[in-house]
Amino acid sequence: MEFRDALAKDGFFKGNACIILKQFCKEKSRLQTFKTYPRGACKSPILLARDGFFYAGSGQNTDDTVVCFSCRKKKVAWREDDDIKDVHQNLCSSCAMVTGTGCGNIPIIAPSVSFEERRASFQGISVKKCTFQKLKLITDKPKRPEYAGLSTRLQTFGKWPNDHHIKKDDLADAGFYFEEHKFERDCVRCFHCGGTLIKWEPGEDPWVEHARHFPTCDFLKMKLGYGFIETVKQMVAEKQIKISFQMVTNSMGVNPTIFQIDSKATSLKNDPAVMAVRSVGFQEEEILPVAESLKETGCVLTANSLHCAVVDRLSEQPLNINVLNRDRAMDSETVMLENTNKELRRKTSCKLCLDKEVAAVFLPCGHLVCCTECAPNLKNCPVCQTPIQNKVRAFMNFAY
Repeated sequence: MEFRDALAKDGFFKGNACIILKQFCKEKSRLQTFKTYPRGACKSPILLARDGFFYAGSGQNTDDTVVCFSCRKKKVAWREDDDIKDVHQNLCSSCAMVTGTGCGNIPIIAPSVSFEERRASFQGISVKKCTFQKLKLITDKPKRPEYAGLSTRLQTFGKWPNDHHIKKDDLADAGFYFEEHKFERDCVRCFHCGGTLIKWEPGEDPWVEHARHFPTCDFLKMKLGYGFIETVKQMVAEKQIKISFQMVTNSMGVNPTIFQIDSKATSLKNDPAVMAVRSVGFQEEEILPVAESLKETGCVLTANSLHCAVVDRLSEQPLNINVLNRDRAMDSETVMLENTNKELRRKTSCKLCLDKEVAAVFLPCGHLVCCTECAPNLKNCPVCQTPIQNKVRAFMNFAY
């Protein structure tokens, strides 16, 4: 029997007592009712279940009907700006879930001890004051959020001098958009911190100059992390004038590819598709030129597409028996590699652009679902819709 039919049979929608609701004193049971909850609904099932609601809708796209197990009040047509707790209180201010007394609610996570108990346990302990800066959390909002997207910043460079020694793609990648200046033709401004740079010298790197002049920029922290900024500071203190991106990463002892900056990823060696094809016998000098060509066309690299492209490229060259034997041996392995590559990309790709690797942790919810390009302009977590208070840069490392 369908759950909604069971409620109707029990007289719930006529306002009678409903014995079936007793099972929903458990938060876990309430959460399980949201299996057919519309994906496009604006309220998080986790937060609704936590506040006492279970799903009583039909599963249709617009049916977001929920019912409180305690007060039995029903709520439909949730709005984006609705606060779940406020709505619940307006529905029934005397509900035990609202007042927190005698409702019989069994949460998934056991409630913490009382404030008095916690305070007593901390007496005599010396606690140092901790700030967001000490925790290295990213809290500032962009000065110009309309330029948070890379493509939007690139569109501002229509009047950028074609003969300039700094590429507009590199500037936009580093967070800058073009701003017309009365006297200077190469004026750019960071969309996040608002920092302005002019009179670019040959050999200067946009990322390094960003870190040199505006080390507190939160976009910079999100993209490159504190280690990069501190290294630039140290090199500046050592009176090094011309500092390249490569010099900084060499000093840090890291591979530039970890920063996910296309213009700095001088090699595709660490790409999962490249590693997959290389692991079955192809040489780097055979793979990398093909991978770079595919990247330039805007294609997303997969083990299968790269393998086919490499084979096609080699087929244009004089055949030898070793290549033919290797291709035959790869048939079954390619399928396995393709599946592994797809799964790895699915888990680590940004859930918004589906391109770059996830690299921004949202607080307080802790979800890691976005890349550093998509994260700056988000206000709510795309998974649970919890308001984002802070962001932390995360670096993925699959070396083992």
